[in-house]
Amino acid sequence: IILSIGVLISRLFIFLFRAVSARELSLEEYGLLALFISVYSNLIIFSRFEMNNTLAHWIAKRESRDEDIGRIFFNGMVSIIPTITLSIAIFWAVLYEHNILDYVTAILSAGMFISCSILNHNVGVLKGLNKFKEASFLNSIIGILRFSIVILLFYVIGERSLDTAMYSFYISLIIPTFFSLWICLKEIRFELILDLELIKKLY
Repeated sequence: IILSIGVLISRLFIFLFRAVSARELSLEEYGLLALFISVYSNLIIFSRFEMNNTLAHWIAKRESRDEDIGRIFFNGMVSIIPTITLSIAIFWAVLYEHNILDYVTAILSAGMFISCSILNHNVGVLKGLNKFKEASFLNSIIGILRFSIVILLFYVIGERSLDTAMYSFYISLIIPTFFSLWICLKEIRFELILDLELIKKLY
């Protein structure tokens, strides 16, 4: 229930973000934003392969928070690198096709995919450690940040454009990722041990 509450709060504020964007952007700009969100939403599923559920299952089976969990944490991150890389490349191709790819957008969108995948990974780790309140908090602040940032940029700073809406999208994923890393590294001992057999099992 706690996890569901976090997701519902996030979705409510994401809906408000899209409503504000639809009101303030031109028809063409909002169409590009909708395309951007749609492509991202489909690719992010591919890039992480629901790794959070796999990690939650694996870690929950461990009775103590020993180096084994730290090894799972590290190798879980390594295992999603190929799919993240491919997702970023496809996303760049779509942006390039619609003439909205520049150096800043390329860097931010790559950071967005990496951040979201790490965040998803860390939420799975927290679920496996029975830290459901923390996992719910991370889920909820994505939508809250996205809506708050777009309000700040549109109405306080006065920058109403496709770029500012996209920046809101990027930043709302990057900030929770740092929170998730901080929370996870307080709970487990990080082990930089590459285990190819474990990576195969996680897949």
